[in-house]
Amino acid sequence: MNDSLRCALRELSRHRNRALANFFGYFVAVCMMTGIGHLLLFSRDVEGEILLRTGVHFMGFVPLKSDDPKYLSELLLDPSSEAFIANSIICRLLPKNFVDKINNIPEVKDSSPFLLFRYRDPDTGLLYNLGGFELGNQSAVGTTCCAKTDVLNGEYLKASGSVMLEVGFAMSHGLKVGTKIALSGEDFPIVAIVDPGIRPAKADIYMAFEDAERVIGKRLKMPLKESANLFLIEAKNSTVQFQAIDAVKKILDGSVGTTYNCFKPAIKALGINSGSVWMLTLLIAGGTFLFSLKSQISSVIERRRDLGILKAIGWTNLEIIIQILLESAITALPGGICGCIAGLILYYFAPFEAIFGMRRISDFLIFYPSLVIAGIFFAFFGGVLAGLIAGLLSLRQLPAEAIRRL
Repeated sequence: MNDSLRCALRELSRHRNRALANFFGYFVAVCMMTGIGHLLLFSRDVEGEILLRTGVHFMGFVPLKSDDPKYLSELLLDPSSEAFIANSIICRLLPKNFVDKINNIPEVKDSSPFLLFRYRDPDTGLLYNLGGFELGNQSAVGTTCCAKTDVLNGEYLKASGSVMLEVGFAMSHGLKVGTKIALSGEDFPIVAIVDPGIRPAKADIYMAFEDAERVIGKRLKMPLKESANLFLIEAKNSTVQFQAIDAVKKILDGSVGTTYNCFKPAIKALGINSGSVWMLTLLIAGGTFLFSLKSQISSVIERRRDLGILKAIGWTNLEIIIQILLESAITALPGGICGCIAGLILYYFAPFEAIFGMRRISDFLIFYPSLVIAGIFFAFFGGVLAGLIAGLLSLRQLPAEAIRRL
């Protein structure tokens, strides 16, 4: 072993340029793997946080079956025009406390009861979609119904006794912030005009849940107590969206889960991002290994006579292979370690604002130990494997041929 190490060091000293080329090959490769790999993984995680929250909101409700015609006539004063609806579908009232069961689902982050009622103005005969939500909930309500960022004019609803209007409804009826609208004999000041876009639980008029209970209750034949016809739900992330919807359907027997459906491409994008990072890493690793293998094989070809002489004076095949392995490992391992250090420096001082559109703060810098370990392991394993292949090729050299060439 000592003779093999001594000969390996001597050979590297004799061919410094080749040794430096191998060293820098591993240095550059591992530097790219560590530095660029960290940047790509950081980008994946930042994008992943956004994608995980994409489309995680949905609503659950129970449609009214066609074989239950008495339900509306027993509940509503005007069953021909008015109804509790969801996505223009007439649905049933459900106990409001179902929200507690939904919140206990492991895949659900938050949920909130909602009233969505097709209301007929007794004076004008016009139909409105009236929505009542819990003011204190902005998690499930904010992206399924309406949020503070949807306000175009005025101030988001903070307390009961006032309403917000959808922008199209307000324009068609000539209503503005500061004016009032009459609902079931009550005047409600308009505090905001909102544009909620295509959210599932969209209404013409938004009000506090308790106000909706009171206004809608006047259009019913029986009191509206602790009931809702919709539940606005936020899943923990897009990867558990299906499980959350299925769990809600079990609680709301016969229910339908309506979602944005954009969580499906978000899940696929997460997988694509992860796959791209590791594919690039493998390509860099493969290219460096082939470069090292070519260098080691070239070295063996150049030293055919030297290796033949070693065999002629009594060196075993194992001793020769060990020497070549040591030569490869001595350049590969230091190159890999130095490459990891350089890659981390590159990652630390990278222009995050130019790359990601955000300023990097030290607390937010994510370190990936597995990538560093993979880089060092690749350098060592790649060097040993390249040396082993080259060493096995050297065994084809016959001692007699080397002696004849002296």
